[in-house]
Amino acid sequence: MFKSVGRVAGQYVFLFLIVLLYLGIYVGLMVLVMGWAGPAIAESAAKGLGAGIVKMLGGIGAWAVVMGLGFYFAYSIGRILGLFSRTYKESLDFEL
Repeated sequence: MFKSVGRVAGQYVFLFLIVLLYLGIYVGLMVLVMGWAGPAIAESAAKGLGAGIVKMLGGIGAWAVVMGLGFYFAYSIGRILGLFSRTYKESLDFEL
């Protein structure tokens, strides 16, 4: 098993870097949105809906987009890993 994994080690490193890239993008977006949406929602809750409903809805909408991107990134990583397993299946001595 280790011999066959060694033959595709470069591909494993590439996949790991893709996962790190996607994770970095997602965490960056999450920090950015929460830095803006968190205070906007808290301000609306403190002052009442009449004072900041637009900001509150914007914050909730931005957070919903970040959650949707998280699901899309998970789907995309799954597709990439599936493509890898189909492409390099012949190089492996074990079943995936």
